Amino acid sequence: MTFISRSFSQSFSPFTPYGNRDNYVPDADAFRYFCEMYEAMPEDQPRFAYLLTIQNHGGYDRLAESDLLVHAGTDYGSLDHDMDEYLSCLALDDAALQKLIEYFTDLYQESGRRVVLLMVGDHAPYMVTDIADSTLTGTELTVRQRATPFLLWTNYPADVRVTTETAEDALPVVDLTALLPMTMEQAGLPLSPYYRYLLAMRQQCSAWTNLDGILRPDGSFAEAGTDAELEDWLTGYHLLEYNAMTAGERDETLFLPEQS
Repeated sequence: MTFISRSFSQSFSPFTPYGNRDNYVPDADAFRYFCEMYEAMPEDQPRFAYLLTIQNHGGYDRLAESDLLVHAGTDYGSLDHDMDEYLSCLALDDAALQKLIEYFTDLYQESGRRVVLLMVGDHAPYMVTDIADSTLTGTELTVRQRATPFLLWTNYPADVRVTTETAEDALPVVDLTALLPMTMEQAGLPLSPYYRYLLAMRQQCSAWTNLDGILRPDGSFAEAGTDAELEDWLTGYHLLEYNAMTAGERDETLFLPEQS
């Protein structure tokens, strides 16, 4: 598999800034360079690329009113401009993502090359605590304030369709640690024992990172120490996590793809 690593100045210059957000590379430019990086990789090998974007990052007080593309219908008081700038960045992102998807769709139609795309945010915007539904409390409020949407997409008709495995009326939550195994599963790639453990664990546990307990697929929450079966899953995860970080004692067979 081929990897390409480039510095900021090598990969994302020049670019056209969005208004006064001149320190934030627009996703349209980032995606364009991303496609160029993909094309530069050898065609006869699997390709992996990781792109960390910054267009939608805060703060959201840089644009002039005339540069705003979206104006929220809800009154957010002192956060009106922040929300409009944030939503305007998302609007640009939607258009850029559409072009990226069209690019990889055309690639498959022309060459048959298969691509799996995973897109996810690393955190919610800083305004989330101020705009969250005031009727939410407890775990649901915590999850909604910390969760971000993700997109798992293929440019080809996929034989595998991974799901969130949640009850119909429950939040379709997936723990961040399970996203990469889900992507590997979607692509039909060989999985390590560690990834297989995470995929099995998520059948019982929707989320467990940064929670004082475990969120079940049915939407209920098990506080730490109250569900022995789920605690066993969590203990196993922590043991694997600890082993992965232990210098000199790491069992590589747990983290390498199983050979068929």
